[in-house]
Amino acid sequence: GSAFEKVGDIDAAIDSYREAIRLAPEDSRPHVALGNCFARKGRYSEAIKMFRRGLDLKPYCTEADVRVMLADALQKNKQIKEACTEWRRVSEIEPGWPSQDAPHKEAKKMLTKHCGES
Repeated sequence: GSAFEKVGDIDAAIDSYREAIRLAPEDSRPHVALGNCFARKGRYSEAIKMFRRGLDLKPYCTEADVRVMLADALQKNKQIKEACTEWRRVSEIEPGWPSQDAPHKEAKKMLTKHCGES
């Protein structure tokens, strides 16, 4: 799936990630990656579902990263209240490898911009 993403074939990437989920349904990575593909296609409801499933499965990357992706999809899907909740959750998570405090900075910026918080 990631090879297809790199060359811009998002539809093929979606098919590949669906197959990866079929083969390893308890692995969070293809769920999160599929969510990213759906978000890139503007299919935010489907992206939200995949990000939430990836979170339920305890993501290999940091939880904060996935929650930022989820909040972005929620915001673009006009679910601002839910997005604000996710950005707040990010601010409560301990920074971790590999992104360190980047998700926290993004969450703070989005809380200010969309949720009236500073």
